Amino acid sequence: MNALVLTSMAAVSTSIGGYCAVLLRRRIHLLMAFGGGVLVGAACLDLIPAALSTAAVHDWPRRIVFECAALGASVFFCMRRTADRYSTRNNGDRTAGRISAALLILHSTLDGSAIFAATTISLQMGLIVGVGIVAHDVCDGLNTVLLSTGGGNPWH
Repeated sequence: MNALVLTSMAAVSTSIGGYCAVLLRRRIHLLMAFGGGVLVGAACLDLIPAALSTAAVHDWPRRIVFECAALGASVFFCMRRTADRYSTRNNGDRTAGRISAALLILHSTLDGSAIFAATTISLQMGLIVGVGIVAHDVCDGLNTVLLSTGGGNPWH
């Protein structure tokens, strides 16, 4: 039951982020900057240090962590350039943004699974993972709406 409550909280926080994107669309530049800052902060202050410590535990070279991070950034860069080119050719078509939004929805589903898995270990672990996911899911909801609408009016 606790896992279901925590997973529901993640869904609610994602919805709150999406609602903020719709409600505050006149300040879209600030929302996009905030969402980008949260994502960069999560990568630089949480994910990369955790990857470095895991690599050290397994006696892997730290260089591999940075190579994988560079590979991930390159893949994202290429996907973004392709989406930009596709969007330029088909003015008004939001297909690339909708695909990105669908991937964020899949990401949020996996977040819920992570909460459930952590809760099966212990309630304390579930709460720790759940709080972290709930905090970042607000930005996921914001990004989902921004990507699917291209920053425009979501009702058209």
